[in-house]
Parts: sequence; C-alpha cells; structure tokens
Amino acid sequence: MGVFSELGNMQRVKQMGAIPKGDHAYKILQSPKYQEMGDVNWTTGETWGVLISGAVVGTAAVLLFNRYYK
Repeated sequence: MGVFSELGNMQRVKQMGAIPKGDHAYKILQSPKYQEMGDVNWTTGETWGVLISGAVVGTAAVLLFNRYYK
C-alpha cells in the first residue's frame, strides 16, 4: 500500500511519524549559531562558482534537449 492510501488512517499516520505541529524547529533556529543562515556573501568565489556552473549546466541541458527532440 502506498502512503497516500494511508493518509486518512490517523493511527497509521502516527506510526509513520507525521510532522509535529509545534514550533520546536522555529525555536531551534533562533539560536545565535544560525544567525547568518541564508546570507549570501558575494565576495567569495564559491557564490560565483555556483552561479556560473548553474548557467553552464542549464545551457547544456537545453542544448541536449533541443538536439534530442529536433
């Protein structure tokens, strides 16, 4: 049986470990350890490497897609 067929069965959902509705994750992320999480530092080479490699992979994917379906 798939998971979607079990969604109405609350006893089974509890056994699977459903996502809690509390704010525990939010409280954890308030720690000073995670203060700069998500900030982008544009002066590092890592950011530019990710952007350029993403553009290269995207261009290659479009090129290969167009060649395959032409």
